[in-house]
Amino acid sequence: MYIYSLVVNHKTASFRVREKVSSLETNIDALYEIILQNPAIQGCVIISTCNRFEVYLSTCHIEEGMSHLKNIFYHHSNTKEEDLTSFFAEYQCIDAVKHLFEVVSGLDSLLLGEDQILHQIRSAYKVSYEKNAADKVLHTLFQRAIHVGKKVRTTTRINQESLSYPGLCVDICRETFPSYSQCDLFIIGSGEMGMAVLKTFYKKGLRSIRIACRSSEKMTFIKKEYPSVEISPMDQIHTCILHSNYIVSCIRSEQPLITKDTIHSQMNTSQQGKIVFVDLSVPRSISADIQSSSWCELYDMDTLSNRIQQSMNNRSEEIEKVSFCIDQELDQFTNWLRTKHVEPTICALKETFETIKDKELERAYRRFETLSDKEKQILQDLAHSITYNILHHPIQEIKTLALENKTMDRILLLNDLFHLKNKTDSQNKPTMLQDIDSYDE
Repeated sequence: MYIYSLVVNHKTASFRVREKVSSLETNIDALYEIILQNPAIQGCVIISTCNRFEVYLSTCHIEEGMSHLKNIFYHHSNTKEEDLTSFFAEYQCIDAVKHLFEVVSGLDSLLLGEDQILHQIRSAYKVSYEKNAADKVLHTLFQRAIHVGKKVRTTTRINQESLSYPGLCVDICRETFPSYSQCDLFIIGSGEMGMAVLKTFYKKGLRSIRIACRSSEKMTFIKKEYPSVEISPMDQIHTCILHSNYIVSCIRSEQPLITKDTIHSQMNTSQQGKIVFVDLSVPRSISADIQSSSWCELYDMDTLSNRIQQSMNNRSEEIEKVSFCIDQELDQFTNWLRTKHVEPTICALKETFETIKDKELERAYRRFETLSDKEKQILQDLAHSITYNILHHPIQEIKTLALENKTMDRILLLNDLFHLKNKTDSQNKPTMLQDIDSYDE
């Protein structure tokens, strides 16, 4: 059994090409059906996100499986073969496994270490599972990949540093206030960035939030989606600042809306505690001169960009740890996969000897006029023990040789000697997202 993956992602293709390929997902049911029509393909899992479209196959004939999948890409994405071929990345066997482990760990993401890809791969596997599209090899591969994704995020800091401006706003809040209950957040602007900040803080559990916006449609939307958020018109910005200690400005303005003079003229500084300002506007909407006030602290785009770069550097330092974890898991899966290749022969060998044992026991029973149940049990135990001891060493030797990738000639010899008829158990379907213990078997 071979594993093969065909990949189109942000590293291999432009957005225009990825758009054409992603059109394949518009009818995912039909796509799975077309792929699995080929008898050489035993299983399939499709991963589709905004930055990647990847198909994983388990196939008994890798050349045929590759050709079938590529033809589907060319035909159903309405793209010429020569236009698509240069945008593919292909991985076979262990390289395909390693690529999947790197993807689920966030090493292959546009934002290094991002968490969303783990959920996306889990969802992709769930779809394949529900369609009964994955065989035992792909079930084990994707369950193990999800385990790897969780493991690297708990044993390394690959996802611990914020790489988005809303995420950095949360980090600054945590650094400034002992708890969310002491933070009164005021967001100025309800555009894309302002809504992203609102969504991030609301998701984190902060409920003391005000937001200033112009659009009546946006006000209606906020009331529906975030019922505890207070909404203010734009002309009340400075009044709202009086009741807040954390202000995030996301509004476009040709001139700063908040300056040292406007702040001082409206508040009693002797009674005012520390206020944190975060300016996510370009051009800036908060004047840099407010930093001269001892009770004001300002984070602008330059400050935040430096923090993002430092976060990237910190995440990059974790790459070696993640790669080490991936290599360990790759070794375990490789060993499992190699022993998986010999399972049909081992099962056929056991079945052949069990048939012989049962046949000879029946012959032995007929030679006795009478046999008590106890005597029959003694004969059965004896026959079982002899069969087990004959097969034990050869089976262990086959498994050992499988780990060394030296089994093909032995398998062929056993098949010829005992006229074995190998059976596959590729359709055995494990429980969704169970832990795979078969590595240790």
